[in-house]
Amino acid sequence: MPAPTLHSLLDRVDDTDQPVGRVQRGDVFRLGAGFRVVHVFVQDHGGRLLLQQVGASRDRSPLRWGSSVAGYLHAGESYVEAARRRLAEELGLDTPLTKLGAVRMPDDGATKFIELYGTASESAAIREPGHIERIDHWPLDEVERALDAEPERFTETFPYVFGIFRVASGRHIT
Repeated sequence: MPAPTLHSLLDRVDDTDQPVGRVQRGDVFRLGAGFRVVHVFVQDHGGRLLLQQVGASRDRSPLRWGSSVAGYLHAGESYVEAARRRLAEELGLDTPLTKLGAVRMPDDGATKFIELYGTASESAAIREPGHIERIDHWPLDEVERALDAEPERFTETFPYVFGIFRVASGRHIT
């Protein structure tokens, strides 16, 4: 199942992340709807975090750095199903996933509910050129320094999911 398009149906969710209907992806922000997304952090065996640079032609956050994988959930799809789907679609990976946590964030007048999963892999390949500009492994200390010094280099969602990762991994918030 490919990534949702502007016309794909997503679950519209209430303030407790419970489905209350369906909405086209292209209408989420106009309607201020609650919706769901999933993010995956892929680390190599040295603990470095694989980040993706969003494609230059994308309408949101072009050329900013973000999670290894991210995506909207299709209507009726679970967070873990979406995580597995997008991990395969974006990076060609089929690796075990561990749920690291969840957060909700305001997003352009809507409410985005996010679950973050983690996995480990030494190999990843861009499977969606244009969607992804490039990928690179970042040492965690470098991620933290860059978030503090140049937050505009990252997507608006990345600080939220990196916060989940910090808590789950026991890293001190700087």
